[in-house]
Amino acid sequence: LDWTENYPNQPQYPLSNARVYIEGPGDIIHFRLDTNTNVDGWIPAANAVVTDQPAPAGFDYEVIGSAPETGSWNFGVPAPLVGTHLVAQTVIATPGVYEFKFRVVGTWDICNYGARYNMLISDNFTYTTSKPNSEVRFEFDLETGRGRAAEFDSTPARSTTWGRLKQIYR
Repeated sequence: LDWTENYPNQPQYPLSNARVYIEGPGDIIHFRLDTNTNVDGWIPAANAVVTDQPAPAGFDYEVIGSAPETGSWNFGVPAPLVGTHLVAQTVIATPGVYEFKFRVVGTWDICNYGARYNMLISDNFTYTTSKPNSEVRFEFDLETGRGRAAEFDSTPARSTTWGRLKQIYR
């Protein structure tokens, strides 16, 4: 056997590995390799790797990236855990192609998630905005090891009353 096929892998850095943390002797750690092809914009599209202990417990995360609104790689946007997803949302002022990762707040040394899961030397996720002041939602799924960012339009809120709603739906 050899290392010609291994996941997560970084072809430019073949000896770079993903991290796993343990809390003590006898910990049971689960690994998952999802070879299914994903078409909903999640990256990687296939061969996603994940473990149930990619970082020590108790840390907060942020999305950080090349756009000024995601810190220009200097500071991030909080990304709270929503179910099994780290989620952040912000407005990107200038249309363009940008990169991002999720990381433990303020440090690259503990854990950062990119297109090759939690490898310290890894590709960044990328996304494109097509219009000025685009609302972008960033997500990382801790159960699948996949991430994505998508531009979307906010749904405008309209004020109304119960009486008005009753008239519409009678």
